[in-house]
Amino acid sequence: MEGNRKIKELICERCGEEGAVEGDDDGFFYCGFCSSRYEGMMDTGVADEDFVNKPGRGALYLAAHKRKRTDEPYDGFTEPADFGSTSSRGLVPASPYDYWTVLRRRYMMGLQMMLQLQCQTLVTTFHVNPLVCGIATKLWLRFLASTRVFASAWPDEVLAQSETTDRKDQEETRYKAGEPRNINNERMVVVWFNSLKKTIPLSSTLMVLYLACHVIRAPILPTDILRWTVEGKLPYLSGFMDIEKSMARLDKSFKFVEMFVQIPGKCIKKMIVSIEKASFACPFSASCMFRPLEVISPQKLESGAASIAVSLGLNLPPVNFDGIASRYLKQLALPVEKILPYAHRLFEWSSPAELWLSANESRLPTCVCVMSMLIVVIRILYNLNGFGVWEDSLATQVRSAAQVQSSSRHVKDDFRKGSASDGESLPSAHKFEFEASELLRSLKKRYLELNNGYEFAKDLPTYLQHCRDVIFAGSFDSDEMEAEFIEKFWDFYQKNQEKTSGEEQTASPSDNSKAQESLPTAANVEDLMMKREIGELKIDMKEHQFVYILPRKNIKRRDYLIYPRKRDDGSLIYATHADYYILLRACAKVAQIDIRVMHTAVLKFERLLDQTEKTIDHILNGYIP
Repeated sequence: MEGNRKIKELICERCGEEGAVEGDDDGFFYCGFCSSRYEGMMDTGVADEDFVNKPGRGALYLAAHKRKRTDEPYDGFTEPADFGSTSSRGLVPASPYDYWTVLRRRYMMGLQMMLQLQCQTLVTTFHVNPLVCGIATKLWLRFLASTRVFASAWPDEVLAQSETTDRKDQEETRYKAGEPRNINNERMVVVWFNSLKKTIPLSSTLMVLYLACHVIRAPILPTDILRWTVEGKLPYLSGFMDIEKSMARLDKSFKFVEMFVQIPGKCIKKMIVSIEKASFACPFSASCMFRPLEVISPQKLESGAASIAVSLGLNLPPVNFDGIASRYLKQLALPVEKILPYAHRLFEWSSPAELWLSANESRLPTCVCVMSMLIVVIRILYNLNGFGVWEDSLATQVRSAAQVQSSSRHVKDDFRKGSASDGESLPSAHKFEFEASELLRSLKKRYLELNNGYEFAKDLPTYLQHCRDVIFAGSFDSDEMEAEFIEKFWDFYQKNQEKTSGEEQTASPSDNSKAQESLPTAANVEDLMMKREIGELKIDMKEHQFVYILPRKNIKRRDYLIYPRKRDDGSLIYATHADYYILLRACAKVAQIDIRVMHTAVLKFERLLDQTEKTIDHILNGYIP
């Protein structure tokens, strides 16, 4: 046999291509498209009745010339055959090539469908700029290319890596024994599937989605995406159901074409073979492939998005400071037009590194840095530095409630005397100091009104419906007996709930009279209310490891006050004044972060400002005599 020869008029039984079979010196013939060996043909001596005498083809033995049954219609293979034999349906069994190609294609297709659904939801439901769809698609494709899962050497590399470790506990399979396995007797399809989920997890769709929002400068935070995910507003927990329906329609499309369109028989056969091999070579359901087991944290979402940006070599801008800051101020019910211009100046002057995305999961989130800058600006503008603004406003409220006509009594006598003795006007930086008491009242009220709980947790019926539609989506059976049991239990719960609520509303008249008799006199109501308010604040501070400090006395300097952390018996103690704590806890609740973490971010930003001021002074002193 002289070199390789191309044989025409032959169709590869694996890929269905025609005229691409090449002969080699080993006596066998291979497909030029998928490199699979043609099992039914070899270059050897044959009997006269099996000799194919065609120019340019030589002496070929064709198994197709044997007698075979023609009364059995073609309907595709149903199970893998043993080595060396052919399927009873006339098709070559699924090979390792079929397994990893089909598995990889379906996994990537499902993730892309989920990302598209998420982008559409952002645009239609949350009114995000439609540009996010195109940016997310480009980022996703570049991210897939960076993972190298589509490289030709990827399947062999994954198998080689899985065979380097000896696993003692082998997985028991419930599938038929014809699946390919590695030297550790592990199913290759499971090895490839685990590698895909590790390299490109389901949460990568959320990371790419947040990265796209960051690129288009949309004020969308990681906490927003995860909140919408848990509430079921953003397709993720139950997105596998839509993916399963889409893939089912895609698989049926070929058979639909076969019924209504005249297509050559060879092409139809190739389509059907592809569909049937896809369903067999990917033994995982959509629930197994695309149903997440948990929801990642906001820090992991942000760091994951930053890692993707690093792998793609993107030069990202900082977060949209104005958009996020104005949104936080609106949530705090504070005047945006008064505070935001000064906050923007501080942002331009300092530009801390924490406003850029970082792949370090242990670093503070960018939204916390934005909020810490707002806290510093508000403290400067309203002069919240422990002068007893909250205590003074509290005393005013108590006197008004008790109808005590006393205009000469003040809680902050020392502070007022100190400010009057200065004989100077307030510094120009304290623009809104006289509105500080109103600010603290608004922050306290807003703190009590804010509710970071999920919408499905407001009552039991909503929660049960959420569990059925999102958490356990696709798990409920449409059995009539099961539905009847659910209805009976639900009626039983509602009857007990109505009975319990009726008993709670019933009150004894004698109890009311006793309560009225125990009320304090008007002379003591002011002191009692003051003690109660301060006591509640102290209890709230103690729960978060904060310590209450009395208002400052004998004031000599009106500078910005920093509250460093102190150690007491090995634990960190946060000693602060009431005005700073009220501002801090409201901002921490809006940012959905622990109040101690919020205080740590404020201290970090204050150190940055202090270092910057010292550097400026050093430079000026070096150039100015």
